[in-house]
Amino acid sequence: MKQIPLKVYPRQSLSVVLEGSLYELSLKECNGIMAVSVIRDGETIISNRRAVAGMPIIPSRYLNDGNFFLLTDNDELPYYTGFEGSNVLVWVTNEEIDNA
Repeated sequence: MKQIPLKVYPRQSLSVVLEGSLYELSLKECNGIMAVSVIRDGETIISNRRAVAGMPIIPSRYLNDGNFFLLTDNDELPYYTGFEGSNVLVWVTNEEIDNA
């Protein structure tokens, strides 16, 4: 599992190479909830999907080598004011998911 740092901003984008793929993530606040978009190697995987704590971000039909999860205290909905604190974005490989 790898933690991916987020800033306390209502809108942010980042790029990260994981398991040989380039992931471009965008997180934004929309009327009190966080929405996430993911592009992998130039292909849009999800666009403006509601972020839910502890749930995989990438749908299973698009899985490659792992998945992103937003983790929060007490499974509260993730929100940008918790980034750099109790709300964290992690990457978990398929092997780690299978062994959990």
